[in-house]
This record gives sequence, structure tokens and C-alpha cells, in this order.
Amino acid sequence: MRGTKVFTMAKRNKQKDKSSRGYEKMIATVRDFECGLCGFKTSVAILSDKVVDDPDRTADTLIENGWSSTGKKLTCPCCTAEGVRLDARGGDVDAQLEMGWLCYKGMGVKKSYKKAARWFGLAAEQGEAYAQYNLGMMYKMGMGVCRDHAEAAKWFGLAAEQGDADAQYRLGGMWEKGKGVPQSDTEAMIWYKLAAKQMRKERAE
Repeated sequence: MRGTKVFTMAKRNKQKDKSSRGYEKMIATVRDFECGLCGFKTSVAILSDKVVDDPDRTADTLIENGWSSTGKKLTCPCCTAEGVRLDARGGDVDAQLEMGWLCYKGMGVKKSYKKAARWFGLAAEQGEAYAQYNLGMMYKMGMGVCRDHAEAAKWFGLAAEQGDADAQYRLGGMWEKGKGVPQSDTEAMIWYKLAAKQMRKERAE
């Protein structure tokens, strides 16, 4: 299970695309799942616009709920978290990012913004752009760490330099408002334009 951004750009979320149109017409199918390691059983509602089984949507829903899979074996959030934790402690950057996500959401582990920030920090130090963006947001909002706009701008900057559109947009906002960096409309416009260009590229793919 790949690590995820815990925050997405508000402006982007308001944009409607094909996946958001007709959401009210989606069909909810309740399916039963069992962990292949501990035997834990649960029912999960799968939302899809297809009457037949939608494997892609089922996989996405399980991931969103903290489940993972290896081959044909499903693993519940608790067992998933334990495996991810071991890899994260071993220095695996993807596992550190994922552990931050699990701690942030409270999936398979006790919800803790402080621990989420710590795991994101470890991954961010290794150059993981998603982790750098997440850490920047946590410093910006004071979640699990003391609010620090300078630190937020630092991590947004590192992620933005790797081409992360969300980080570029947030960094533009920091320059525009003069938070964590000197106020500069010129710098703000540079990052806003880069973010817009990157988003257009992502939508086209």
C-alpha cells in the first residue's frame, strides 16, 4: 500500500472532473472480507457506478480503509500496520510515509498527529516529496508539531522543487501572504504558474 497525501489542495478539490459527476448515481455493494493473517472479519461498502463487480474500486476502497493485499491474501489494518512499522523502522522510505498516513488516520494504530509528523519527518529527510508536503501542512496547521510557518515553507519548497503541484500551490500562498518567507507577489506568481502547469499535465495523463 503506497503512502498518501493527508491534505490535498482545496482549490483542486473544488474542481469537478469525470469521476465526481454523477456521484449520486453510484451503487453501494456491501462485501465481506477476512484477514489472511489473523482471521479478522468485517463488511465494507463498495461504491461504484458499475452494476457488476468493480475490482479497481474494491481495491481502492480497501486501501482507503487501511487494508492491503499480497497476491490473493488480504491483510487487515492492524496486521498491515505491524508489517509497515517493521519496514519503517528499518529505514524504508515508503513504509515511513505509509506509517505516517496510518497514524494520521488512526488505521490499525492509535490516531496520533505527533507520531504521524515524526514518520513523515523521517521520510521527508530521505527526500520523499509526499512526506515533505504532508510535513509542511502539519507545520502550517500546528498538527502534531508547533505551528511554524518557516518550517512549513521549507518543506513545501523541497517538495515543490520536485514538481509536486500541491506543494507549489501552497508555497505560492506562503510567498503571497509573507508567511515563513518574505512577502513577494513575484515569487508567489512563479509558484502558482508552476502549480497550474503541473495540474494541467496531471489531468491530461
